[in-house]
Amino acid sequence: MKRTLMTVAAVMLALVAASQCFAQKNALEPIAPLLSEKTLAVAHLNLKAIDFDQIQKLLLEGVEQYVTLQQFEQESVAEVLSEGAKLIAAKRPQIETAFNDFLAETGLRDVYFISYYDIMIDGNIPGFIVIPTTGMTRTQQETLVEKMNGPEVLLVKNFLIFPVAPIRFDSEGYFAAIKPVKIDAFEKALAGTDKALFRAAVVVPENVTKILTEAGMPMMPIPQVGSLLYLLNDHTQWASAVIDLENVNLRVAVQMSSKESAQEAREVLIDLIEMQVATMTMQMSRQEEMADFIPLASAYLRGLFRAMLPAVDGDQLVYATSGDNGMAAAVGVSGVMVALLLPAVQASREAARRMQCMNNLKQIGLAMHNYNDARKSLPPAYTVDKDGKPLHSWRVLILPFIEQQALYQQIRLDEPWDSEYNSRFHNVIIPTYQCPSNGLGHPNANCSYSVVLGEHTVFPGAKPLNMGSIVDGTSNTLMVTERKTPVCWMDPTCELTLEEILEQGGINKDFDGLGSNHTHGINAAFCDGSVQFISNSIDLETLKNMILRDSGKPVRF
Repeated sequence: MKRTLMTVAAVMLALVAASQCFAQKNALEPIAPLLSEKTLAVAHLNLKAIDFDQIQKLLLEGVEQYVTLQQFEQESVAEVLSEGAKLIAAKRPQIETAFNDFLAETGLRDVYFISYYDIMIDGNIPGFIVIPTTGMTRTQQETLVEKMNGPEVLLVKNFLIFPVAPIRFDSEGYFAAIKPVKIDAFEKALAGTDKALFRAAVVVPENVTKILTEAGMPMMPIPQVGSLLYLLNDHTQWASAVIDLENVNLRVAVQMSSKESAQEAREVLIDLIEMQVATMTMQMSRQEEMADFIPLASAYLRGLFRAMLPAVDGDQLVYATSGDNGMAAAVGVSGVMVALLLPAVQASREAARRMQCMNNLKQIGLAMHNYNDARKSLPPAYTVDKDGKPLHSWRVLILPFIEQQALYQQIRLDEPWDSEYNSRFHNVIIPTYQCPSNGLGHPNANCSYSVVLGEHTVFPGAKPLNMGSIVDGTSNTLMVTERKTPVCWMDPTCELTLEEILEQGGINKDFDGLGSNHTHGINAAFCDGSVQFISNSIDLETLKNMILRDSGKPVRF
């Protein structure tokens, strides 16, 4: 394990030190077989470019900047730098030898990173470390896999692929089925970066930006943050980051749709800076000892933040650092920009979770339709024994239709869901039944989705109905919805009822009722297979008609 950590540390050092990079004609050419229309981000790190002289130089500069910021006396600064130089010089041969041995043993030269927007785990989009195997011997490949010590490794299309998070789907099949496409936006984002040590690009497809915008805008209590999220989502074509440590510089560029949108985004950032300065000075004003310093501190903070603003270069927002202190400045800027953009980042993460939740409901809706095709009816809300006592939930019945056939065959359907034998499955985690915004995975509380029981709903109880019973139209009638408090996925007694929802007053009115942890509403699957977001503010009568299958009243929301 220690050896693996040393390897990872060495690779991370590669991001902050090198003198030159071996140029490639096209940064994406080596990984072209893995680029699909759903590729969201790519990055490339050239390990052949490591220069330990440069590493030593940058480390000493970092130490000097730190002790200077800590206001050490000059004698102490000189002493720390002297001792630091001795320590680095002593450790360097060991680290350099270990790193070079690692490259020789594994044949590793280039490391890529790829992520795809249609893959989500717990509401986040994971990535994959991709290493081309061309030129590697089998022994080198086996050595690399052993040293990476990952949970799983795929060998697909002459690539070693290491997921950066546990994957709960057929990832090998996913990569094997990729139909390569050329993505002009990625090539534009990485154009002219052949000399860079590290380069990365992000291209967000239109359908993803639409979901991010719709999900993020209602969350924005601060208009400026909402405006920024809108601009970044709706007017951004690509973003890139390039590190060239030969000249010690960093360049981050965001390609906007026009010069006007780039200028507008910068102006919104200026407004956010003013708000941040106002907030910080207000906090300082609460401390009596700081009162005399507030005007000076306010001016200093405003000047500091504005110095970190990206510039408008045509239709791009560009931030660039250069010179010996370039990387130190870049680190500072990164921290400040993260603080300023944190609300937008949080909104985007929740938007991703909401999109994963919508995907879950789409899978459940599709399973319901497939069940109906196979059994000539929808599943009942629950099955019962001869005495009418609930045995199993609809969630158990549709398992074969959500790729859980093996689990379904293990469950004893003639025994109650909480029998001694069946209880062993209560804590089984089924990703399709988990909304990532609920932070699930707790014992006996691992499902966020419910049907609504009622004589005139799609699920009257143990009686199964077919699609023909939905007289109000499948696109107007609710099938499966989110619930505020998660429950055990096997429990057949925990469904919401129409009466409870009406008594509670609608969506997110009761902790145990109809609701979610998404902001301002819930996701719900309708009987036609579509998934819609329903606002907390929906009229109660409209919500009722949406749940009923035969109200005879139009539904508009």
